[in-house]
Amino acid sequence: MPPSGPSLDTSVEPWRGRFPGLGEVRVHADGRVEADPAPGEPDSAEPVEQREQALRAGWGDLLSWRRRGFDLLYGVAAAPPPYDACVLLAGDAAGAAQILLPLAGQGWHLLSDRPAPVVAA
Repeated sequence: MPPSGPSLDTSVEPWRGRFPGLGEVRVHADGRVEADPAPGEPDSAEPVEQREQALRAGWGDLLSWRRRGFDLLYGVAAAPPPYDACVLLAGDAAGAAQILLPLAGQGWHLLSDRPAPVVAA
């Protein structure tokens, strides 16, 4: 009997994630993502493109970072020029925004916003 909820099989190549009602995502060792959205209900207002985007952004992109050896931290990463180091701001979006706005005024750039892909140095 197939699983009733989402499942991820990392024992196969490419990794395969199945999401009932949404479709399937495959993530190759090089990080390439393929998304196959499930067909919608005949009178569904949700276009197939939305399901494909949900598969890619909600699952495929995150798994792609992992496949390529990155860890994912829940936070906002920002850096000042020359971008050879960064800070990770953990916490809620409102708190991060209060810190990021003054930093942006000083030339800092947003590198990633939840999650932040990192490699331990």
